[in-house]
Amino acid sequence: MDEKGDGVVEVKEAGAEVLDGAKGSPSPVPVLVHMQERCPVNVEADKARKAWLKARAELQLPSIPKDARGHGYDYASLSEVLSLVDRPVREAGFVIRWTVWTPSAALVGVRCTLTHVEGWYERSEIIGSPEKLVGGRMNGIQQRGAFVTYAERYTLLSVLGICADFDSDGADPARGST
Repeated sequence: MDEKGDGVVEVKEAGAEVLDGAKGSPSPVPVLVHMQERCPVNVEADKARKAWLKARAELQLPSIPKDARGHGYDYASLSEVLSLVDRPVREAGFVIRWTVWTPSAALVGVRCTLTHVEGWYERSEIIGSPEKLVGGRMNGIQQRGAFVTYAERYTLLSVLGICADFDSDGADPARGST
């Protein structure tokens, strides 16, 4: 309790004065154990994180072929990516979820969250301008829809730590062009 009103709280717990038998000096171990017992969230979060890492390390994901062509490049469609990763992801105890939000009138954000059944999650997000991605070829709603699908695909690949076969979104080394 902040008895002085200065925002500083002094914590005194039973066991803080337990002596270390070897040196005869106070030992912090009982206090740390007591704090860990009082803060199970940290212990549970660490267990969940370790379970997530173990499951992710064991997750076997297939190669993702590029099954679509558009805007001058080949890409793996979201439906293709999902058809290949959904089953192994679920069997490993993961759930995929997207959140879409509008941080400003011109921007859209898409966040992919990969959550393990033990509670730990990892996220990847993209915030961008739908108009700049697709230009004036579509109306505003179509632009946002195209951007969301694009962002869902790339945030999913990112959070899974995989990529589609050869990335032709940028320069094509075989042709030396973009």
